Amino acid sequence: MATSNVIQGLQAFNSAIATLKDDMQRKVAFSAALSGANVIKREAKSIALSRGLKQTGALINNIAVKREQNPPLGVAQYNLGVRHGRELGSKAKVTYSLRADGSIRKTYVDDPFYWWYLEFGTKPHVESGGGGRRLAFEQEGKPVFSMKVRNPGIQPLPFIGPAFERKSDDALAAMADRVAQFIQKGAA
Repeated sequence: MATSNVIQGLQAFNSAIATLKDDMQRKVAFSAALSGANVIKREAKSIALSRGLKQTGALINNIAVKREQNPPLGVAQYNLGVRHGRELGSKAKVTYSLRADGSIRKTYVDDPFYWWYLEFGTKPHVESGGGGRRLAFEQEGKPVFSMKVRNPGIQPLPFIGPAFERKSDDALAAMADRVAQFIQKGAA
């Protein structure tokens, strides 16, 4: 994602995690980060539902938390976003079609590729057919052809950003609870 949000007040976590053994610190940090991210994920799903963004369910079902493969040293990082395209994984429904030039087109069914447009919106812009081709669409039930069309853009309907703003304190509390569970388990 292009934006990054940081929860303030993590010094208490650092001191609590420092009391654990070195091999447990990484495990506890990732577990705590995941519990906080899941709080924000649930809120993002509820905001998306409340804004009427459920048509096929693809957007809601693909709001996900993914562990960062190579985080910076000493950082436990999870990314919250929407799976789309290749990221849908092996469970994705795929259709294949033959293009006019003989190549095969792979299309993901229920792919919420559009989530970025909903979250951040788009500016007004002019669309053209490209290569001198005409655009074709219907207006009042009649076919219309044009070389260029003025697109008014899309107003943003954010769901991930507001979820972070609303639930960052709850996420921090969930992270603290998770760290406390590990510390109690280690003390027992």
